[in-house]
Amino acid sequence: MQHRLSSFAAVVGVLGSLAPALLPGFGAAAQLRWTPRTDAPSGEARVAAWQATTGKLALGTDRGIALIAGPGDERFFATRSPVQDARFLEDGRLWVATEERLLLESPAGDLGDITPRAAAGSRIARIAEQRGIAAIATNSGVLLSRDFRAWKRVSVRGDATALSLRASSGASGDFELWWIEDGLLWRAAPGLAPRRVFEFEAGRLVDVVFDLSGTAVALLGEDSLRFREHPEGPWSNVSLDLPAGARAERLFEAAGAFWIASERGLLRSESLAGPWRRATAPVGFAAVSHVVQAGAAVLAAADRVFYQGEVESNSVVLDLPARCEPPIARVYATALEYLDLAPSRFARMRDGVERRGWFPTVSLRLDRDVGRSTTRDWDEVVSSGRLYSLYDRDRDRVHESGASLTLAWDLGDLAFHPESIDVSRETRELLELRDDVLDEIAQHYFERRRTLLEWHAERDFVARERLRLRAAELAARIDAWTGGWFGRATLSPSPPHAGDSPCSGIEFETPPLH
Repeated sequence: MQHRLSSFAAVVGVLGSLAPALLPGFGAAAQLRWTPRTDAPSGEARVAAWQATTGKLALGTDRGIALIAGPGDERFFATRSPVQDARFLEDGRLWVATEERLLLESPAGDLGDITPRAAAGSRIARIAEQRGIAAIATNSGVLLSRDFRAWKRVSVRGDATALSLRASSGASGDFELWWIEDGLLWRAAPGLAPRRVFEFEAGRLVDVVFDLSGTAVALLGEDSLRFREHPEGPWSNVSLDLPAGARAERLFEAAGAFWIASERGLLRSESLAGPWRRATAPVGFAAVSHVVQAGAAVLAAADRVFYQGEVESNSVVLDLPARCEPPIARVYATALEYLDLAPSRFARMRDGVERRGWFPTVSLRLDRDVGRSTTRDWDEVVSSGRLYSLYDRDRDRVHESGASLTLAWDLGDLAFHPESIDVSRETRELLELRDDVLDEIAQHYFERRRTLLEWHAERDFVARERLRLRAAELAARIDAWTGGWFGRATLSPSPPHAGDSPCSGIEFETPPLH
């Protein structure tokens, strides 16, 4: 372990010395090559922290945290619970938050337990510190301290998941603290009681960050980003084009770029306003929990591993179009036809209701009458002195059948048929379903094109294979929405439909997806 940490410290030291020369290459035209840090401490990678003035590096896992101060100066501190957050104070000491405890590096170099009594039994999620003022977010609220000994509760006892602290540079000790508690955004300052931020509906906020480059405050939602350049300026809203099924989790700034971590990949942009694109593989497709700059490199905790991203000397962004594949409009039309959600279905329903009033209500009635009667008569007659008895019987049977056909029109239905309401309701539900289908297809379609571009530019075999599998997965999903049509179309060497326009510009090879 000592030998591995020594090697890692030496690499960080060299990268730190080269930072001024390499940082300009972190612009939009640079590509980062990510390699796993096999010499990092064992355990599941969670967080990382770096201090530019001293060159200290801290790597936190579910087992503990490694502190690397330089070549030959490495220490590992075991913790009883996974590391949640870590940062270096201005005096160079390491401050660590695990799920259950707060740890602070002592002058002797040990990590001492400074967990406040008010946080005992709570789960610590995030820490923040600036100019001697410290704050922690727990599942029982937010605590604030000016000396790491006396802590004061500044929020209600809700579940605080993120926070950001800004302290004044003067001796007044003024500060501003924003945090997210139970999904709502709060703020506090000296002399002011905590209050909600009402500039907009907080909604599903997941992170808040102060003083990013050119920005006063940024708020990250699950699928959106809001920021403003000045403390009292207007808010700018950005809709994030996240990978299908992804949810943004944290916002970082490192190496002249902004990064958004999600459970389905790391996004990168040179501006908060975007465009946001996937980072190169493998972190662009991994579950990322933390990003930090370390010298001229970027460290990312992704898929339980620490990855180090460095600028490739021959890095070039390829501005190549996707190959000749079915255009998105054709994919839409095929999917809607296969799922019977095409506009013709709505037209048929409307036309049927409009014609319904012209059709009468038909009634058919059949009747049958069967009757039987018997008559008996008795009489006596005297003739020629003799008495005669007379008997008379008569039988009668009747069979009658009839049929009637009735046609009835309700002329009011010609103006407005009552079933029009049912058709309108059904149409709205189908339109919502259609929009969901089209949105899902659009995400898969364009993410696949981005994946193919990255696959074409990638030179590492393992990374290319990961990108190939991702492109195949996205193609299979689109194939399912179109009943197998998309797979046949992408395998065809010619345009799959006579009305499709061929691609313009350069066509490049696509990987075997089947």
